[in-house]
Amino acid sequence: MTVGLCFNGTAQGENLKGFIEVNPNKCFIKPQCLVDVYYTLSRCIGWEVTRWDLAIDIPTDRMSVILGKDQRKYELTCKNKEDRTEYLGCRNDVGRVKVYNKTAEGNLDYTLTRCELTLPNYSDLNFAMKLDAIIPEVWIAGTDTGLELSNLSDMQAMLVEFIRKEENPTLYLKRLKWEQRKKLEPYVFDGYKRLKVDCSCVKYIITELKDFFNPELVFVNWNYYRQVADESIFDMSE
Repeated sequence: MTVGLCFNGTAQGENLKGFIEVNPNKCFIKPQCLVDVYYTLSRCIGWEVTRWDLAIDIPTDRMSVILGKDQRKYELTCKNKEDRTEYLGCRNDVGRVKVYNKTAEGNLDYTLTRCELTLPNYSDLNFAMKLDAIIPEVWIAGTDTGLELSNLSDMQAMLVEFIRKEENPTLYLKRLKWEQRKKLEPYVFDGYKRLKVDCSCVKYIITELKDFFNPELVFVNWNYYRQVADESIFDMSE
């Protein structure tokens, strides 16, 4: 957990603003972290969630996942073909996308690729519209549907074969005219399925976040987790 406040160079009247940055998956399993978060909030006049990360786990290897490029800034860090991380957007900005090998990053004993999206304040009236704009094109390898290249012209078939060999096919597809792209895309991604975000899960997470940061419950939760931490009900072993 990171807490920042009283920044140098801020405008007059804003020098008492601060921030809390926390990873719930790592911190909230420990009651003392929850005590610290609620204690900090209890000493604030007000607060809001400015951005939060949504993690989407894909139970397949990194080589089987393709991230499509768009107008956002693109970055790639690559240790090898299996351990490569791709980014869209700028660091710490809403709209940031990260696709990486979670198996390697977390030293897991099972295969997992993770896609992380940095989303805006869930109270934003245009949240649904912004969410739709943030979700990138992510393609996941599956089973070929059997589309025959013989249905295309020789030039179109050559284009499909060329684009299929590239690490990021969408980069080349986006350079084609809209009509041609829509015709060739099913052939390029034959055997791939596009990732779809379950909106009902997103709504559930938002409900949980609203409950967690509910001002009326801060003191109640602070006192509760103080008792939990003191009584060592949770297993604190690493």
